[in-house]
Amino acid sequence: GTAGVNQISGARTFSIATPQCGKVQLTGNVTITADSVLLIENGDLDLQNYTLKTPPGVHLTIIFSGTSSNSISHTITGSGVLDIYAPTSGTWQEIAIYQDPGLTKNVDLIYHGSSPDFNVSGIVYAPHALIDIAGAIGPATNGDACLSFVADRININGTANIFADPTRDCTRTATLAGTEVRQALVQ
Repeated sequence: GTAGVNQISGARTFSIATPQCGKVQLTGNVTITADSVLLIENGDLDLQNYTLKTPPGVHLTIIFSGTSSNSISHTITGSGVLDIYAPTSGTWQEIAIYQDPGLTKNVDLIYHGSSPDFNVSGIVYAPHALIDIAGAIGPATNGDACLSFVADRININGTANIFADPTRDCTRTATLAGTEVRQALVQ
């Protein structure tokens, strides 16, 4: 598709069969109403101080794909709240965020304070990214306490705190490229 700015708000569903070409920019809070795959080709997800969330029983995978380029961002930007629960079955089982392994430029995921608030249950697969955490990361409001990262490098700085909620646990097992996932993933 043609790259541009896709402005979204309100109740939404997405399909991998209908990619969003270019930047996806929230113009209001977004609630995913049915299990969805948000495929963003040649663009980033700009939260713009809004919330993207999955309610109870609903799951979301966010995929970044396209052309590896110095001029195209393939990441999550802006302050706001990302509050998503990855699918518990199916093709994208346990994958919350997936960056196409062919993307090697402009893929770093930076979470400092509330830029954005990062409440995710599932796997963040970003094999060429630096994941830089300097703030609290919690589970999805409607998810469990399962979080795994697959990344080139992970920096945890300052007051970084991952899953401070002792009332939740992670007992599920998933498979990613033939590798069993149980609370930690090594590629």
